[in-house]
Amino acid sequence: MDIFADYHAHTNLSYCCDPEITPEFYVDIIDAGLISAAAITDHSMAIYFPPSVAWSWDFIFDSTLFDEYREYGNKRLEEHLNNLAEYTKKGIIPGLEAEMMEDGRLTFDMSLRNKIKVLIGSVHYLPYGHLTDTQEILKHWKVHVFMLLNSGIDIIGHPFRWMEKICPPDEKTIRNAVMEAGRAHVAMELNSHDISPRTDMMMLMAAAECGTKISLGTDTHHPAEAADFSYHMKIIRHCGLKLSDLNLYEYHL
Repeated sequence: MDIFADYHAHTNLSYCCDPEITPEFYVDIIDAGLISAAAITDHSMAIYFPPSVAWSWDFIFDSTLFDEYREYGNKRLEEHLNNLAEYTKKGIIPGLEAEMMEDGRLTFDMSLRNKIKVLIGSVHYLPYGHLTDTQEILKHWKVHVFMLLNSGIDIIGHPFRWMEKICPPDEKTIRNAVMEAGRAHVAMELNSHDISPRTDMMMLMAAAECGTKISLGTDTHHPAEAADFSYHMKIIRHCGLKLSDLNLYEYHL
């Protein structure tokens, strides 16, 4: 059985994660030989904002909210990263999952970047869902994603999830994003938390062809999701690929 590092895992610090999931939860899984390491990539929105502000998503298009909560969030993030650093010898990698605001900034203070060993940039919300012209939505999404790919992240999390729910991207759109990720030295994530087999297969085929890195992440929010890479392996097989055909993202502790 292949043992993988999980580069996208949450703890109960994230508002949407089950309360029993802690860093120690992943240490136990590593000790049991189910995964080799875990990047704890909790949501920066849950660190920087109280729930009412975070779930409104207003900070995406009003970055003054981030400035208002910066000091509050910095203290919480620094404490969190320092706590995770104590587990590095046990296979825990300090990380973060952030969004990008409309002004191009990520939702954390870049002064703490050196403590974040795996930085995921994800699209969870964009203020374009009200538009009816899918081509207009796609245009805005492309601009946002290409900026995100060039913002200093290591991995783009579930790259097409938001667009998939609005208007499933075509092969050309997926290939262009994969190629841009390669140019930006960013890994595209194969994510098993909210699956989209059609899109994931096209992404993998494009990545295998052009050499863009692929990151494997469970995006664990519930205990049953942890260390489960069955979806990843199934999709790779369905593409007619082997692990050796992919340029897999790796972080070395």
